[in-house]
Amino acid sequence: GNGCPGTQAGVAIFDPASNTFSAGADLPGGRAEHTATTLNDGRVLITGGLFGDFCNMDGLIYDTAVVFDPATSSYSSEKKMRESRYGHSATPLLDGKVLVVGTTAELFDPATSSFVITGDPNVTWTGRLATRLAELHERHGRRVTLVGQSLGGMYARHMARRAPDMV
Repeated sequence: GNGCPGTQAGVAIFDPASNTFSAGADLPGGRAEHTATTLNDGRVLITGGLFGDFCNMDGLIYDTAVVFDPATSSYSSEKKMRESRYGHSATPLLDGKVLVVGTTAELFDPATSSFVITGDPNVTWTGRLATRLAELHERHGRRVTLVGQSLGGMYARHMARRAPDMV
């Protein structure tokens, strides 16, 4: 490739019972550098991302989110976020909400399908990961396996050194 992000609209749904993938409804508009976060009820929150030709500076950064329901292979109507973002994080919380952090922090509430501004947007990536690690460790009462590649792998190694009793 040429190093430019490609936007994709295709969706594949994995069925662990049969160990197979099937095609799902295409994502409204292609996206790259977005997040896809599984909600407690099995639906998937898709936030932000890039669309278009970024090598030629002709593209769009999304300020919207959709919720995909794999049971019906359908999407909710788009929800507006406070800012356009890509390469951000979307962390599921124990209460079912999702913390979406770029240059600002927003909380998505699946019960109301809405976003609200929350907290300090200057919290570090490792701080968010450490918080989530502690939540999972407490919830399950055992060590948490972290897997990542590239930058994600560096974060996983960092957390293993920082909290060896939890990883």
